[in-house]
Amino acid sequence: MTKVQLSAFILSVIARGCIGFSSNHTAQSFPYGSAEGDTFLPKGDDGNSGEIPISNIFTFFGVPYESLFVNINGAVSFSKGIESYTPERFPLGDDRVIIAPFWTDIDTSAGLGHGDVMYRQLLLTNQTLPLFDRANRIVRNAYADQNTFTATWMFIVTWDSVAYFDALDPAARVNTFQCILMTDGDFCGVIMVYDDIDWDGDESGDESIAPTSDTDDKTAQAGFNAGDNINYYMIEISGPVGIIDIETRSNIDQPGTWVFRVDGVDIVDAACQKSDEQLTVYPKVVPMLGGSQVFISVPCLNPSSDVIHCDFGGAIVNGAVTSTSIATCVTPAMFASGVIDVHLSLDGGSTFPYAGTIIVDEGEPSPVTFSAAPNGNLTITWNPTELDGVDAVEVVVYEFSSDPNNFISWEPVYNITRVTSNEAGRLEVTVSPQSETDDSSLKVGALSIIALDTANQSLERRAIWSEIHPLNWLYPINMTSWCNSWITRELNELNQWLPQRPVCPCTERQARRDIGSFTVSLDCRLSRTDKDCSTDRPGATFCVNSNFPSHSGAGQECCYNRDGHLIELDAIGAGFSHRQHERVTSPYLSAGLGPLPVLSHYLADTMPYLQCCVADQSENEQFCDLYRTVRPPNSCYGYRPPQPALAFGDPHFITFDGLNYTFNGYDEFTLANLNEDEFILQARSLPMKETPNATIFTAVAAKTNTSDVIHVEANQRRGMTVLFRRDGRYFEEMNLDQKKTWYLRGVTVKAEDDLRADGLSVVFDNGIALKMTTHDDALTILVTVPNRFKYNTQGMLGTWNDDQSDDLQRPDDDVIIPATSSMETIFHEFGNLWRVKKNESLFYYMPGYNQSSYTNYNYTPSLIDPKFLLDSRIRHVCGTDQLCAFDLLVSGSEGFASQTLNAISLYRSTSNDLIPVTCPSLTLANGRMISTESSPGSLATFRCDPCYELRGPSNTTCASTGTWLYPIPSCKPIELDCDTPLAPPNGHVMVGGCPIIYATFTCKGGYDLVGTSMMECMADGHWSNSFPVCKKMGKGMTMTLSTVHAAAIGGGTAVFLLFLCLTIACLVTRQRHLQRKRELKKRASNTWSTTRNPLYDPKS
Repeated sequence: MTKVQLSAFILSVIARGCIGFSSNHTAQSFPYGSAEGDTFLPKGDDGNSGEIPISNIFTFFGVPYESLFVNINGAVSFSKGIESYTPERFPLGDDRVIIAPFWTDIDTSAGLGHGDVMYRQLLLTNQTLPLFDRANRIVRNAYADQNTFTATWMFIVTWDSVAYFDALDPAARVNTFQCILMTDGDFCGVIMVYDDIDWDGDESGDESIAPTSDTDDKTAQAGFNAGDNINYYMIEISGPVGIIDIETRSNIDQPGTWVFRVDGVDIVDAACQKSDEQLTVYPKVVPMLGGSQVFISVPCLNPSSDVIHCDFGGAIVNGAVTSTSIATCVTPAMFASGVIDVHLSLDGGSTFPYAGTIIVDEGEPSPVTFSAAPNGNLTITWNPTELDGVDAVEVVVYEFSSDPNNFISWEPVYNITRVTSNEAGRLEVTVSPQSETDDSSLKVGALSIIALDTANQSLERRAIWSEIHPLNWLYPINMTSWCNSWITRELNELNQWLPQRPVCPCTERQARRDIGSFTVSLDCRLSRTDKDCSTDRPGATFCVNSNFPSHSGAGQECCYNRDGHLIELDAIGAGFSHRQHERVTSPYLSAGLGPLPVLSHYLADTMPYLQCCVADQSENEQFCDLYRTVRPPNSCYGYRPPQPALAFGDPHFITFDGLNYTFNGYDEFTLANLNEDEFILQARSLPMKETPNATIFTAVAAKTNTSDVIHVEANQRRGMTVLFRRDGRYFEEMNLDQKKTWYLRGVTVKAEDDLRADGLSVVFDNGIALKMTTHDDALTILVTVPNRFKYNTQGMLGTWNDDQSDDLQRPDDDVIIPATSSMETIFHEFGNLWRVKKNESLFYYMPGYNQSSYTNYNYTPSLIDPKFLLDSRIRHVCGTDQLCAFDLLVSGSEGFASQTLNAISLYRSTSNDLIPVTCPSLTLANGRMISTESSPGSLATFRCDPCYELRGPSNTTCASTGTWLYPIPSCKPIELDCDTPLAPPNGHVMVGGCPIIYATFTCKGGYDLVGTSMMECMADGHWSNSFPVCKKMGKGMTMTLSTVHAAAIGGGTAVFLLFLCLTIACLVTRQRHLQRKRELKKRASNTWSTTRNPLYDPKS
C-alpha cells in the first residue's frame, strides 16, 4: 500500500518525536462507560447508531458537517453509515466519508460476539474542564501553531473489549480503542487511543480462507477518507504491514496515542518526517521591529546535540530546542513587510536546509501605548500577556536613524526605568527633556518594553514596541524652524521624483475597477458615515492610493468628488503625492540599506504632514498650503484604463476583445500568456458533480516571471482555498481568517471580509489583477490587464488587438479558427489545443495526484448550441440571456445559472466603467482644429481659414472630466477699410488679402516707378504710403529688374513672371506687416490672435 505524503503547505513535523515503538505501551483511554453518561449502541454485527446531530460544526477535508454516524465496525462516518463489513482500501467514493481508527469486521452481538460500542458528546463546562485540558495539552504539544488551543466541543467514541466476527472464543482476544473528535471552532482534530489491540481483523470470518487480493484483505484499516474517491490519508502502519502494533506506536511519542488535524484539504499528521524540510512557524504574524518569540516545527530534533540558528530574511539569530519537535527563536528587526523567508540550521549555522515563511506586518495594532504631558510626566501601558512568563521588564527609548549611505539602524538613546513586575502593564514616570536640537534634527523612535528573562541566555531578548513617532517629548525642537527647513529642502528636490509619480484614473469608476494599480484609501471607504473622506480633504468622497511605487519610489493618492470626477490641480480635497510609497523596497533590506516599507513613507510624507500641517500651531494653515506645494496632486493625463476579460460558468469565455464563446474542457488549460511568459494564467476545468457532461472551473494558478505562484481552489466550506509557492519550495496555505491581505513576492492576495460572498483579488506587481468569486464549487475569474500588454496576449482569452476575428488562435501554429465556429469546432480545434503541458503546470496537486489525475482525453461534453428558445422557467431565472439559459439547462441549478448572470453583469459594468475618458470632437467654422487625440491632457490648437482671424483662445486642453478646458474660439472675417487703390497711368496694380490689405505697383515698358512699389492697409483705414506714379524713362536711365524681364520675355509670359516675383516679395514682407498690424490693433484696443495665408488672387 502506498503511503500518502504530506502536502507542502500543511503544518508538518511537529511531534515530540518520530513515529516510535515501545515494548510497554502506556496508552490511557479517556474515561468512558455508563458512569460517564455514554450512549451504547445496540449489540450486533455491522450496525450503526443512525444519524447523530452534533452541537458544533466539525470540518473534515474542508467540508463542514453537522451530524455523524458511529459504526460498530470500528469507524465514525459522515453523510451515511458504513454498510461494508470488509475494510475496503482508500480512496473510496460514493460519499463514504470515514474516520477509521480500526475499520474491520467487529461483532458485539450477544452470545456470538463480545464488547460494547458507546459514545458521548461534550461541551466545555466546569465539570468537563479536566477532560478538555487533557485533550488541549495533546494538541498544544503536537502542533507548534496551536500552543493556545482550547477545545470547546468533543465527541468521544469507545470500542470496549470488542471481538472480531465469527470468533471461536469471543472473549479470548478483544480490542479496546477510542476515537476523539474535537474543535475550537477553527482547528478540528482527531485523537486515536489504542489501549489494547489483540487481533488485527484478518481472523474475522473463515480463518482458513486466505485473501486473494487487496479487496479481499480483512486486516483492519486506520486512516481517513473524504468520500470523493480522491482525497484520503492512511496511517503508515495501517493494514497488514503492522496494524497489530499500533498500540505500541505513536506519532507524538506517546505509545498508543495518535493525533491528526483534519479540517484542511489535507490531513496533518503530527509525526516527524525526516524527509520533509518545510517549516511551520508560530505565531505567523510578527511586527517589523522584532522581539517576538516564535516556535518552529523541526523534524526529529536532538536536544542534546542540535545547535539552532534562525535566518529571518537574511538576519541570523541564535535559537534553542524546546522539545524533540519544536525549536524557538526571537525575531530580529526586519526592515521589510509581507511574507519573509525563514531558514533554520541545526548545525550552528553551517547549513540552513529547512525553509518556511513568516509575515512581517507593520499594520498590526501596537500593544504599547503612552502619553506625555508638558511637565515631563509619561504614562506607559502595555499588554503584559504579550510577554508571558516574564517577571521584570525594562523600558527603553530607541531612535531610528540613517546615515548618508542610507544604512538604517536602531539604537537605545534613553533608558527610562526597570520594572520589577510585568503583571501590571502600567508605568508612570517623569522624564527630563533633553537639550533642544538644531532645526534639522527631528528625532524619530519608539518605546520598547524589553523582557528581563534569564531562562535562556542564548536567545535574543523578547520585546514589544510602541508605534514609531517623533520624540519631541524627549528632544524638544522648534517646529516652525524645522518645517521651514523641510519645505525649502523639498522644493529644491522636487524634480528628483515628482515627474515619475503614477497618474490617476480620471473617474471614480475607473479607480474602483482598476484594482491592479490602485487600492481604496483606509481613510476613505464607503462605510464611513461622514460626508467627506477626512477633514484635510473636504469635498472628496472617495480616494485611492497607487499600489506600487514608481522607479523613483514615489506614490500617488487620487481623490474624487461627489460627481465621481478626479479632484486635480490645486483644488481643495485633492489627493497628495508621496515621495516614498508605503511599499517602497530596497534590494539591500537585510543590511538595512535603502528605503524601507512604511518607515520611509512615514518619515518622508506622514511625519512632515502631521508636524507641519496638523499640529496645533499658528502657522499650520500656511504650512498646509506649502505642504500641498511639495506634495501636489496629480492629473489623469496619460492614464490608460486596463482591459477586462472573463472566464465563468459552464465554461464561457469573454475575450479581451469582447468575443463570447463556450468550451467544456476536462483538463488544465492556459487562459492567458502575456508578453512571452511575463504572466501566465492557467485554469483547471472538471465535470460538475451532478452533471458529468458539463464542466466548471475548480482551480486557478497564476504567476509572473518575478512572483510567487498563486493557486486558488474552490472550497465548499470556506469558499476558496489559496496556496502560494516560491521557487524550489512546497506550496503553503494562506490562513485568510488570520490575515486578510498577504504581501508576497511580486503579488498581493486580498480576501474580502465575506470570502464566500465577495471573493478575493490577486494583484501582481505588473498591474495585472484577478478578481475571483465562487458558487456551487465553480470559480468566476475576472481578469484586468494594463494597456501595455495590448498586442502581446495569447491563450483562451484571445489576442487583444481590438479585432475579434483572430481571438481563436491556436498555440503552436498561426492557424486561426473563425470566431463564428460551432462549439464542436471550438472544442476539438481550439480549446483542447491549449491544454497545459506537464512540465509547465503551475498547480498544486494533492498527495498521490498529478496532472494526469485531472485529465480525460476521451471526455465528450454537452455540445448544445447556446442559442435556443427560452421557456417560462428559463425566462424567470435568466430573462433573455442565452448563456444563463445554457447553464440552467445543462446543470439544472438555478443558483448556478444566476451566478452566470451575475458574472455577465460584472463584466459589463466593469467594461463600461473602464471606457477611456475622451473629449468630444470639435468643429470650427471657417477654420480647423489640430490635435492628434482627445484623451485627457491632449492639446487642441485652432487655425482659421484665409481671410479669417481667430477670436478667443488659440488652444485648449482635454480635462479629466471629458470636457475641453477652455471655450471654443470663432473665426471672424478680417475687416479693414482702406480705399481700393487705382493703377497709376502707364502702370499696373495688384492687390491681395481678405479684404484688400496690401497693394503692389509696376509700370509698363519704358516707364519707371517713382515711389513705393508695395503698400499696406493699416488698422486706421489708411495706406502706409502715398500712391506711386509711372514716369517715362529718361535717356540713359537704368531699367528696373521687372522692366528688363518684361522687355526680354514680353507678352503674357512677362506678366506671369512679374506676378511670381511680386508674390515672393509679399511673402518676405508678410511677417513684418502682420507685426505692425497687431501693434496698431492693440493701440486701437482690438485683439488680433491668429496668422493666416496672405496670398490672394491678384488683379491688375
